[in-house]
Amino acid sequence: MCKKLFLLISFILLLGLSAETVAADPNSDPNLVGFWRFGDGTGLTAVDSSVYLRDGTLTNMAGTTEWVAGKAGGALDFDGTDDYVRIADYNGVLGNNPRTTMFWLKAPASVGGFPDGDWFRAVLGWGTYTTSQKWNINLNY
Repeated sequence: MCKKLFLLISFILLLGLSAETVAADPNSDPNLVGFWRFGDGTGLTAVDSSVYLRDGTLTNMAGTTEWVAGKAGGALDFDGTDDYVRIADYNGVLGNNPRTTMFWLKAPASVGGFPDGDWFRAVLGWGTYTTSQKWNINLNY
């Protein structure tokens, strides 16, 4: 009985160790308009892994200290003041068309020093206020 149990556990461990980790293919969904992994690690460009190649430019960032380890691969550390990634020459998903946005966020342990009235930060946004067609996801402190 012990020998069979040992062989079974050994087989399961061997099977688990031999399995490859498969990353999701960002191009498997034809509706995907952008996929930024933030795994670049250095520089001022956030590479778009989708078929559209809409690379983003790190703005108000040094390009070195902002690249950090993330939950799954790389990440960016925004200062909460004026850092952002700009995707140029793309208007986004317009009108009433459906859209899905996904991101990982690690909020700071303490938030202080914001000026009076500055009680939230835009985490993600798209569009322009001039045409009243802008949306934001805000983190309310």
